[in-house]
Formats: sequence, C-alpha cells, structure tokens
Amino acid sequence: MDTGRVTTVELDDRRRAPLAKIARSEDRTFLAEVLPDGRIMLTPAVTVSKSQAVLDTRPDILDAIDRSYAGDTLPAIRPKRQRPTKRPTKRPTKRPTKRAKAASPSQTK
Repeated sequence: MDTGRVTTVELDDRRRAPLAKIARSEDRTFLAEVLPDGRIMLTPAVTVSKSQAVLDTRPDILDAIDRSYAGDTLPAIRPKRQRPTKRPTKRPTKRPTKRAKAASPSQTK
C-alpha cells in the first residue's frame, strides 16, 4: 500500500466498504472515528483481554516485567497459605465375621 495515495471506496448494497486494496494485510481490526466534518478515520487496533488491560495499568507489575527482561532478580512471591481442609471422618467399616461352619454329624458321610 502506498501511503498518501487517495483512492475512491464505494459502498455496496449493504453499505459495506471493501478495504482489501487500501489496508495493510496485517491489519484486520480498526477503530472507526467519524470526524466533525464527516470524514471517517480508521486506525489499526489490537484487542486485548480485560486481564491484560488491568495488568497494563499496574506500574509495579510492568516494572517487574522490565526487570525480568533486564536479567535482574525478582523477589520471590510466596503463595498464599491455605487453611488445611478437614478430612471427612471415616466410618468404621464392618468386617465380615469369620464363621466356622460346624460340620454337623448328619452332613458328614
């Protein structure tokens, strides 16, 4: 794509504008802004997850990341201690009793 080149874009019947000829191939997401004079400005954008956006606002985490890339050691992060869980009490199982069958004189031959 040549920068600074002006081209005409026509909308189709569904009011869609083809951007394949004017946008860079690696840009697939854009912020669209309608300016007060009616111009439409498309700015290439990327989408990040909410958790990534939260991390990007935490200077302490960003500093830790920068230090890790610089090879500095980071303080050890201890995992939170969890309370020991109570184990369910086991009911005593009934053991089968060993019954010695007494051989009755009538059963023996």
